[in-house]
Amino acid sequence: MLSLRLSRAEAEKLLRSAAPGGGLEMAAVNGPDAVVVAGDPEAVHSLRDHCAQAGIQARVLPVDYASHTSHVERLREAVLAPLAGIVPRTAEIPLYSTLRGAFVDGPELDAGYWYENLRRTVEFEAAIETLSAAGHDAFVEVSPHPVLSGSVQDTVGDASVVVGSVQRDDDTPERFLAALAEAHVGGVAVDWQAVHGDGEPTDLPTYPFDHERFWLLPDASGPARADEGWCYRVDWQETTGPAAGPAGRWLLLLPATTDGRPAELAWRDAAAAALADHAALPHPVTVPLDDPHALTAAVRDALATQAESGAYTGVLSLLALGDADAGAEATLGLLRELEAADADARVWLATCGAVGTGADDPVTCPAGAQVWGLGQTAALERGERHTGLVDLPQEAGTAQRALLARALTGTEDQLAVRSRAVFARRLLPAAPGTDRVPDTADEAVPQGTILVTGGTGGLGALTARRLAARGAQHLALVSRRGEAAPGVAPLVAELTGLGARVTVHACDISASEEVAGLVETLRADGATISGVVHAAGLNQQTALKDMTREEFREVLAAKVQGARNLEDACPGLSLFLLFSSGAGVWGSAGQGAYAAGNAFLDAFALHRRARGLAATSVAWGLWADGGMTDDEQAVARLRDQGVRPMPGHRALQVLETVLAGDESAVVVADVDWPRFTETYAALRQRPLLDAIPGARAAAPARPAPAAGAALRDRLAGRPPAEQHHELTHLVRSCAAAVLGHEDTRAVAMDTAFRTLGFDSLGAVRLRKRLAEATGLALPTTLIFDHPNAAALADHLRSELFADPHDDEDVVTAALGGLDRLEARLAHVPGPQRAELARHLDRVLTTLRTGAAGTGHDGALRTPPSQQTDLAEAGFDELLAALGRELGDNEQPAANR
Repeated sequence: MLSLRLSRAEAEKLLRSAAPGGGLEMAAVNGPDAVVVAGDPEAVHSLRDHCAQAGIQARVLPVDYASHTSHVERLREAVLAPLAGIVPRTAEIPLYSTLRGAFVDGPELDAGYWYENLRRTVEFEAAIETLSAAGHDAFVEVSPHPVLSGSVQDTVGDASVVVGSVQRDDDTPERFLAALAEAHVGGVAVDWQAVHGDGEPTDLPTYPFDHERFWLLPDASGPARADEGWCYRVDWQETTGPAAGPAGRWLLLLPATTDGRPAELAWRDAAAAALADHAALPHPVTVPLDDPHALTAAVRDALATQAESGAYTGVLSLLALGDADAGAEATLGLLRELEAADADARVWLATCGAVGTGADDPVTCPAGAQVWGLGQTAALERGERHTGLVDLPQEAGTAQRALLARALTGTEDQLAVRSRAVFARRLLPAAPGTDRVPDTADEAVPQGTILVTGGTGGLGALTARRLAARGAQHLALVSRRGEAAPGVAPLVAELTGLGARVTVHACDISASEEVAGLVETLRADGATISGVVHAAGLNQQTALKDMTREEFREVLAAKVQGARNLEDACPGLSLFLLFSSGAGVWGSAGQGAYAAGNAFLDAFALHRRARGLAATSVAWGLWADGGMTDDEQAVARLRDQGVRPMPGHRALQVLETVLAGDESAVVVADVDWPRFTETYAALRQRPLLDAIPGARAAAPARPAPAAGAALRDRLAGRPPAEQHHELTHLVRSCAAAVLGHEDTRAVAMDTAFRTLGFDSLGAVRLRKRLAEATGLALPTTLIFDHPNAAALADHLRSELFADPHDDEDVVTAALGGLDRLEARLAHVPGPQRAELARHLDRVLTTLRTGAAGTGHDGALRTPPSQQTDLAEAGFDELLAALGRELGDNEQPAANR
């Protein structure tokens, strides 16, 4: 079955032209532009491909039978026989039949009716039209997930009320009550006593009662139990993707190396063929991975060809194929050059074996996951410009080339192409594998020595305390400074008091010879290393465009090389616990290398599991005490974005549950998903979060390009001063709404947005409102680039109108304003004429004496804040200000 966004007449015409063989029939007509056709599977998929090429919205429904078509006829007896003995009775609730096109009483709903109901076309649109014409103006879709409400609304128009009940991702009582409230405000009579019981109705005031709060509310964040709502894991969902492949000119970057697996080497030729097979024009450029200067020159030369040969539609990088570590560094260089060139092309970063889509498709190249962490950060820093990640299969044949070509278009940005399908990356809620926290020491921690990197501070120290409390015999705490690290002595005393033997070691975990020496020292001392907790790491705050290869290597060293060194030096472990970060799962602006290192740890754990070795990687969110970073600015930004701090004892409880459940790679984070999504998906769609309840619904709508046409038309031709006046009022109104102020005057023109109380989420919300009002594509850095309302209004004017640098003709603007004032004087009520005349006298006096703007003391009697308000005041505000100026502000306006 195929859902089409077409009218019935358009769909019938399409069937005659695109499916003349008769393999498809009209199955349902749900609305003015919503129909379903059904028939032979081959015909359905053929029509879907035709629609994709013709730009017609079409979606294959996940059913394997052709209801409401002649295909049902072969099941006639199979349907009639089981229902033959059922005798229908008169219905208590009227039923309007989409088969008969009329109300039915009930007795006619026999076996024959239900067979015909399954065989004939569903005339849902006609039924709704008939009900609407009969005077029904409220429609409620009672279902686990509303699918027809949109079609009903399109059929009956906005004059009728159309509501759902619950939703697939939100089946809570609150969602149902919200539907009832929506029906109530639309005029539907709701029996609230049946809903709430014996409560007494309360009369509400007849005025808007929007109060402002000036006190802090208690923090009720966090789940009720330590293992409730904090666990997530990455999953892969098969996706059909668009039928059409890439077009235009593509820059194809290939590594100049003969290293790598045969599949990776084969893709260097196959990728060009995949583009060329779909009429795209690949421009292959081979670049060295070990020479940063040569790479920079090659990329710059390739970008320079756009002036003569045309701009690139897309960029496909295969630099990570071959030597994945060198390819990650080269990818950083590529991203820097694209940023420097301000490239708008779609960018795709390819890997091979960096991700695994399931038990039968394991990670085979964990080093390639560095590119995934790097690419996700690039996707955030590049904003609205598409940055995607695609993992390639071992095969590079014709079918796989076609799948790659299709993957390079559409809205998905994290994909795995496999032999016969394409999979999209998703983050899913995941209850730990067991509800049981281990009780015994033997079950909680392995016997012998547990080596804890980063063990003298942060999460390493917190975890060491938990291990000691759970019965660890010997804890070897490792850090760069060892016993010289701050707080070591009291930490050792505490752990010893809990019953563990503790030794402290100075070691650069990224240096293989030092790790080998450490392990040899421990063994010489009689230790048997049974477990490793790798919590070492180095944080960062550097945008990709400013990051050097040296910094990239330094940040990666402890996590990536440290994990490899520990694996080499410590075989046969029963515990191999890696501490990564959510930055490696969803990216983090300014933390590209940090995200790359953490993405590697997650992939490394999966790679070990595939080889039958112990491994668990936990991508942590934000800890309330001693987390992965002591950067206060980074912590504040995460909290602003909706990542809530997790109390240490509860996070460690979750960790024990994860380990008891034998998890391979899991995310543990307390996230306010609506708040997080509003920032994360502010500039473009982020499909990664589509399966998270609360995240998809909170994803900001993309502003329509024509949204600001009315504003532009209204301001076009007006003097620049008036344009600035209107836009400043718009900015202040939107800012006041975001901050929760009822009065626009709370947002002064020249007060910095930061001073007014804007955080990162507030900046996103203000940008969203202004984008919707103006139709402009605005960056998330809007209020940081233009720090107050006046400056932001200037920027909006420069974006809306062709020449933003015209000198403002103050005289023309003033004369235009006076002309409009003169035209409106006839409509001023009599009691206000005297007041207006007094003010005009004052204006004339100011104009004649030249007091305004002279800078002399006493030239303006109102304080600066009032001057700002009057500049943006409306007519009523102006009269109120005049009253204050003239000393009669104690009188109600109506009595003046």
